[in-house]
Amino acid sequence: MSRTALSLLALGLVACGPSTSDKAPVLDIGGLQGGMPGGGTIGAVFTTPGVKPGEELDPYVDENFITLISAAKSSVKLAVDRLDHPAMQEAVLEAWDRGLDVQVVGDSKNALDDGFQLLESAGVPVVIRPADVGVMNNKYAVVDDFVVWTGSLSPVTSDLLYNNNANIYLADEALASLYANDFKQMFVGQTFGGGKEQLAAGTAVNVGGAYGQVAFGGADPQLDVIIAEIESATSSIVIAARVLEHAGIVNALLQARASGIAVVVLLDYTAAESSLVWEEALLDGDIIVVRDGNENTMGDAGGSMGHQFMLIDGMEGSAGSSLIVSSGPWAQSGAETDDNNLLLLRDADIADRYAAELCDLLTAARPHPTRTGAPTPVDALRRLQRSGADGAHQRGHGRSHRHRRRQGIHRDRQHRLHSGRSQRLDPRRRRQPRPPHLRRHRAGGRRRGGGLRPRQPHGRAPGDERLDPGVGSQQQR
Repeated sequence: MSRTALSLLALGLVACGPSTSDKAPVLDIGGLQGGMPGGGTIGAVFTTPGVKPGEELDPYVDENFITLISAAKSSVKLAVDRLDHPAMQEAVLEAWDRGLDVQVVGDSKNALDDGFQLLESAGVPVVIRPADVGVMNNKYAVVDDFVVWTGSLSPVTSDLLYNNNANIYLADEALASLYANDFKQMFVGQTFGGGKEQLAAGTAVNVGGAYGQVAFGGADPQLDVIIAEIESATSSIVIAARVLEHAGIVNALLQARASGIAVVVLLDYTAAESSLVWEEALLDGDIIVVRDGNENTMGDAGGSMGHQFMLIDGMEGSAGSSLIVSSGPWAQSGAETDDNNLLLLRDADIADRYAAELCDLLTAARPHPTRTGAPTPVDALRRLQRSGADGAHQRGHGRSHRHRRRQGIHRDRQHRLHSGRSQRLDPRRRRQPRPPHLRRHRAGGRRRGGGLRPRQPHGRAPGDERLDPGVGSQQQR
């Protein structure tokens, strides 16, 4: 066992205990009418690429997709950016051969891929998204207008075996109808991105007792959903994202950290190189940022983290946790033109599964490659462990005051963003020193015997070695 793994176990974080469930439990079609595996209505499957060539394992993610499509009785609606996995292609073709209503929407940049060409040659109706504005970042299927399959995973071999991805599947007629409506606008109306009909603000669903909210890229205000959840956090926010380049989200995270929330961000190692200004802004705001440790490549493919999700108050075993899963990047570019979908779910079981995935990802993560004293994965888990102890107090005291304060800050931030005067993310700016009368230590109070506590750099508590280059340096590979 690695030194990092031992350190994580020693921290005793609730979500990082021994896992009792498979990464991808086999889909139980017999219980489909009652929901997903185990009789529930929500399930999740994760890929297991390891971190080095040869460590990849097939977790039956593709078999679950194939089982779902093979069990379809009336219709299959598939919106994907790519489709080059042979067995998954065959499952769609067999559904067509059985006389089902099969419809496919693909992306223009991959229109000549074998998958789309194969389906079209067999007579399957395929609509290709035009290349003029935006891209297709959807990866979802709607089966029998009852089951939704969505997430970060494209039905391609590299995503299944060599990249970190997840898919979530939900059996719910109301949710399926929302996805079916989005699909109809693309397939029948040939309408994409911001041209699509907008859902009512805060469109909510209830999937087997789990509250949910759905939004579709381009038309719906996904940013509002994300920021509202960030502002509701009481102890921790943990993000695994291939792309995090949106000023509104980054500023909301910075404000959450300033109010005492533990914030940890895990970025794809390669993609982060193209967004250093955002990464530096997060680090400068005392947010722990690490990069993924997947180095399992297959030629030019693989070795990536495709995840795009956020877990709020979910690493400490909190019953009030929430999960945001998106199929596309959180970026300024494409926010109003791309096609993707976002799910917000408040369900303890599904949050626990994603929390376990975060533990695995953080165990293998790497610090920033060039920043001196960059935080390590152990630093991330240490901060989350502290947030678990602090969270109970925060949930019981002072939350309403903090919420009102955040609302005011949020309105002010939105004004600055829209007026073009937001300067928080300008890398040339330096944090201004606090006035002397505000330099009390965050832990509060005066020291025994009177007098203020000495101010620590960046407001950190004594004993917090986050930026000590000697702590956790063994974790860097």
